[in-house]
Amino acid sequence: MNHYESIPARIGKHFWRIIVYSHPSYGRCTEYQFKRDDDYDCWHEDKRWPSYNSNDGMYMGCPKSIAAKVYYPNEAAIKAALNS
Repeated sequence: MNHYESIPARIGKHFWRIIVYSHPSYGRCTEYQFKRDDDYDCWHEDKRWPSYNSNDGMYMGCPKSIAAKVYYPNEAAIKAALNS
């Protein structure tokens, strides 16, 4: 169950969103998801992004504009969903 889903933002040829979901072990967590322009509603985990690298610091190989276009515009709602 998702507790929050941001409005998708276009970055290049893809749409990105952030969700807040319940993890069975860790509680509420966030995850970026992406889909191609022509996908109907087929969202993919950020881990499936071709350049994904969990050791790559802040962006993990995802587009560098992801924070400005997806996280910061939704920051208040994300924090509220994580803390509710």
